[in-house]
Amino acid sequence: MTESVFPRWLEGLINSPFRRIIHNPAKIVSPYLRFGMIALDVGCGNGYFTLPMARIVGSSGKVLAVDAQQKLLENLNHRAGKAGYLNRIKTFLSVAGELPVYEPADFVLTFWMAHEVSDLSRFFTGIKFHLKPGGRWLLVDPRAKSVKNDFESSINLASKLGFIHLEQPKISLSRCALFGLPKKTLKSTLSFVENNNVDPLNSSDD
Repeated sequence: MTESVFPRWLEGLINSPFRRIIHNPAKIVSPYLRFGMIALDVGCGNGYFTLPMARIVGSSGKVLAVDAQQKLLENLNHRAGKAGYLNRIKTFLSVAGELPVYEPADFVLTFWMAHEVSDLSRFFTGIKFHLKPGGRWLLVDPRAKSVKNDFESSINLASKLGFIHLEQPKISLSRCALFGLPKKTLKSTLSFVENNNVDPLNSSDD
């Protein structure tokens, strides 16, 4: 991942206690999650979405939380412990933009972070390998001038990689796209990874 390009006002919003008025995390993710599901929160930070996701998937579910900053993951683990969710949240430190997770998910969230990734093709391919059959991926980027002209390109890239663009949900201050992946493609992809013992993030296979 590259250095953050968030404007200062966006950085202030992310850390503001009033953020829930604009971005209610449970409301945003609840349409895509059910009890017992596995969710992947990429760029989880200190768990703004992770904890609500853990609450929704319940004791039989799991949330895989990935971030590039160890301190944020430590804060998340502390918050998860206080909430009683340590048994349903697993944290992973991302190095050089990789997703160090090898468990397929029912739902993937990339909220206000994909625009920071230098190699979107490789990143989106990694997400593709982490979705279960029938899974969903919610891509959300900030509605800021620095990314205004790039979001449609991201949608087109995801489509070229095999994702199905399902809809564009409305989230405040954001551009959003919901993707799915054909079940046949997902099954063959996961089978290839399992049978060939490969790291999907380092594979050039679409």
